[in-house]
Amino acid sequence: MKFLLSIRKVVETDLNRDCPFPPDDVEYEAHFEKLISEIESIEEIQSAKRDGNGIYLVSEIPSVPELLSRLKGIFSEEFCYLRLEDAVEQEIA
Repeated sequence: MKFLLSIRKVVETDLNRDCPFPPDDVEYEAHFEKLISEIESIEEIQSAKRDGNGIYLVSEIPSVPELLSRLKGIFSEEFCYLRLEDAVEQEIA
């Protein structure tokens, strides 16, 4: 299966006592790259390629809900730096 994850940086409206400051651009980029590395370490993920604020995945995981379940822990670690906006299945070309 192919998927597209849309990612965004934490903004002012996301801030709370656990995440009191938005990340600067350098922090965001570092955590985005860490996110890709963590996703690539999942056994069922064949590839994870960045395109702007998106990540294209090729995976053995059969559905978006199952993919999101597998990614939940990774996004929890990055909660103060970036957020998952959307996850959609892509057509196989």
